Amino acid sequence: MKSLAPGVYLLEGFFTNDQTAAMRSHLSNQTMGDRSLLKSGYFRELIVSPPIVAIARKILGKKLLFHHANGVILPPGWPEKLWHHDYDGVSPDPARQFKMIHLMIYPEGASEHNGPLVILPSSRNTRVVRSWPGRYQTRPMAGEICPLIKPGSLLVIESQIWHCRRHGSNPDISRPYLNISFCQPGIERPERRQVLTRHAAYLTDLPLDSGLFASDGVTDERPVLQRTFTTPE
Repeated sequence: MKSLAPGVYLLEGFFTNDQTAAMRSHLSNQTMGDRSLLKSGYFRELIVSPPIVAIARKILGKKLLFHHANGVILPPGWPEKLWHHDYDGVSPDPARQFKMIHLMIYPEGASEHNGPLVILPSSRNTRVVRSWPGRYQTRPMAGEICPLIKPGSLLVIESQIWHCRRHGSNPDISRPYLNISFCQPGIERPERRQVLTRHAAYLTDLPLDSGLFASDGVTDERPVLQRTFTTPE
């Protein structure tokens, strides 16, 4: 596992050509309106597969929870994704005691050609709500990195790190992607609870005794906008 920056890792050749082709094929059944991968038996098996869980445990430790999994084929000309982060939690503490990660998979790769993933490693310890970085649109930021992600690669990013998607140089091609997210227990994750509730019917064939789909054991019913976050100057 190659470290590109603190909290950002790249594993090249993690998937075979047959696996990436299968992912691309199954993503064709996904819709823009509901990108959850839990609806697909193929992707449910991928989520709990030993290689995927092993990577998550290497970073998060033995005790971890499944958070969500999304994916779709973005059509040609799809809008850029503004700067944002994906950390789900109530008042995430600055030390990030309770980690959350995203496993990012691009069956056809991600590059300047089809729409690069741009990452701002220096944002790792910045504490803001998810949408706050969007005020910067997708404009270049000092210290950003734009890794070349080849087909078959797996990129792992700590979820609080800012990232965005810019237009590629070829506006006429699609861009398939999927991400699988895991987190450590110990903090309330409102979005996770919504995902598991909404898709409970699809979880019956998963290894529920693994603990990946257990409750986080924390209750906080306050509306998201009433939770305390700090904003950088």
